[in-house]
Amino acid sequence: MEQTFSFDVPAKEAKQIQAQMREYIAEMQRSNERIKKDQEEIDRLKAKTRANLAELAQMQGI
Repeated sequence: MEQTFSFDVPAKEAKQIQAQMREYIAEMQRSNERIKKDQEEIDRLKAKTRANLAELAQMQGI
């Protein structure tokens, strides 16, 4: 069961909280972009490694 709370926050404090939340969200978006780029690099290196292993296997006649 969900509970709802209601309270008043001074306007200045509410603006500070909103700004901080926006910054947290922006940081999460930046982190997600870094993770995406890292995964792309991992995938690229995996493909390169597989190609190198295939080339080595061919050279050894496996």
